[in-house]
Amino acid sequence: MVLDQDLKEEGYLEIVYSPRWKYTTVVRNFVQEFLSVAISGKKRAGQIALAASELVENSVKYSYKDGTKIILHTEKVENNRLI
Repeated sequence: MVLDQDLKEEGYLEIVYSPRWKYTTVVRNFVQEFLSVAISGKKRAGQIALAASELVENSVKYSYKDGTKIILHTEKVENNRLI
């Protein structure tokens, strides 16, 4: 959970990709840039992007088909925001 003060705005992102090693860095950088717009804390955006990168790596290792999907959604939940 991200504190309300860190979040600039709500957002939504969906990426569908073929799980390939060469996409790991690209997806991580894209997610980090997306979160940089929604979250004022670059450190927090980097932490979430790193977690997404780990998930991308797992999709490459364990996926049995193409069409892996990442969905990021930021929304207001009472006084906090949830990512």
